[in-house]
Amino acid sequence: MRGRRRRRDRRSEWLRQDDPRPPLATGSPAAYVRWDWDRDQWADTVTVEASRFLVVEGCGSSVRPARTYAAVRVFVDADPILRKRRGITRDGESYRPHWDQWAAQEAALFHADLLIDTTSV
Repeated sequence: MRGRRRRRDRRSEWLRQDDPRPPLATGSPAAYVRWDWDRDQWADTVTVEASRFLVVEGCGSSVRPARTYAAVRVFVDADPILRKRRGITRDGESYRPHWDQWAAQEAALFHADLLIDTTSV
């Protein structure tokens, strides 16, 4: 667990530097450690070159320190029962025990500028 915690800390390292602005906001490259969902472990480090626009997706892409740097926060949503069914179908039964906890965390943490409802899609 200790090694995993160090890797998790490195993943968001660019958000916790002495300079409160992350390197991407100042035109410098940044990096994160990619999660390998198939192996259930941390994988390689990915470098992100600075650019004028950057789309970041994922559960932590615009929460807490990252929120400051998000120009637009988009949340793709659906009816909760449908979301759970879609998620379990996509990711497998091993995620079922975690789903309700993750949904509660999303409700507490995520704030969107634009909400896209995919219930009827």
